[in-house]
Amino acid sequence: MAGVVDGGDEITAVTIVEAWRTPSIGPIVLLAERIARECKPVPSVIEQFAESVRTKSVEVTGGLFAEDVRLYGVAWKPFEGKDAVLAVFAMLQEVLDDLEYVAEYEGPEGLALQVRGRVGGREFDGVQLLTFNNDGLIEECLDLIRPHSAGTALLEASEEYLARQAGR
Repeated sequence: MAGVVDGGDEITAVTIVEAWRTPSIGPIVLLAERIARECKPVPSVIEQFAESVRTKSVEVTGGLFAEDVRLYGVAWKPFEGKDAVLAVFAMLQEVLDDLEYVAEYEGPEGLALQVRGRVGGREFDGVQLLTFNNDGLIEECLDLIRPHSAGTALLEASEEYLARQAGR
């Protein structure tokens, strides 16, 4: 235990439990100080998605996705694989206006991110339902938006985007 507290070993859940079970408060205080010193806080999923939108860079969220991730959208067949999903997110960053991540809800099966924005002049509200694999990476993303007219506008904007990309 002394090696862990003074910086010798990796901090694990077992390490924390052992420190907690120690009759003295000293090891837990030392461990807490070490965690505060050595461990960087991990941004929440919503913070990373919001940063991606703000910077128009899907690379910000790229590390969140499993290689075999699946994305289900408005009227699309699922997109499969990290590269395909990141390409869709890059497209969405181009065709959606004023995209804002409003709230993050955590449940036993994953996360729900509430979003709002505009597409083709239509305002929308949406939800992204995210499920994670055993490594903590997103394995499935279901995007839903309302009203129906915004979904139609999204499909039209997506088609225009793809036509522009094909014409390059």
